[in-house]
Amino acid sequence: MRVSADCRGTYRTLVTDTVFPDGCVLAQLATSADGPGYGMRKLNGSWTYFQLGARGGVLAAGALPSCAGCHAQAPADHVFGLPREIVDSR
Repeated sequence: MRVSADCRGTYRTLVTDTVFPDGCVLAQLATSADGPGYGMRKLNGSWTYFQLGARGGVLAAGALPSCAGCHAQAPADHVFGLPREIVDSR
């Protein structure tokens, strides 16, 4: 899981009702050579979603219905589950 530096602390302490600050970016990169990756970015209090190609290029972005519909049900500011290991990509 890739998490922007400005919200790593928030992500690491994720619990129900956690609210992420604007500017946060969360991304799960492709796990196979041909599989997509996914990400989300919070701006002005709202999340936008993006789908990434295997090489990291953006394939689609915005209020992607399949992403937005599912993440609207998440218990912590549109984010699901316990934190995953964060990959430091400095």
